[in-house]
Amino acid sequence: MATLSFSELNALSNRATGAYTKAERKQLAQEACMKKDILREANYVYNFHREMYFNRDTRKVFSAEFIADRAEDEIVQRISEPGSGNGWKFHSNSPLPDSVKQELESVLV
Repeated sequence: MATLSFSELNALSNRATGAYTKAERKQLAQEACMKKDILREANYVYNFHREMYFNRDTRKVFSAEFIADRAEDEIVQRISEPGSGNGWKFHSNSPLPDSVKQELESVLV
């Protein structure tokens, strides 16, 4: 079993309570900007109302929550994956109900 140092335990505690140091906040902001740049370069557009990124050419949708919770390399990997043929491919932290998918598909066409 690995032993954590005091600073590692403190960092875990800060993440659990939402209290971050200035350096941690700066790093989180930089990571968010880099993720947005990755999506922008791949021609994804952000929809504020739906809180999602979408690309009509690849027919893929990423929820903002999914993007925030994933590492950059996983986002790049998911963007690079082939599409699902004629339908849309949705990436979110929890499965979307079919009714929500159908509504989104009708709006995104």
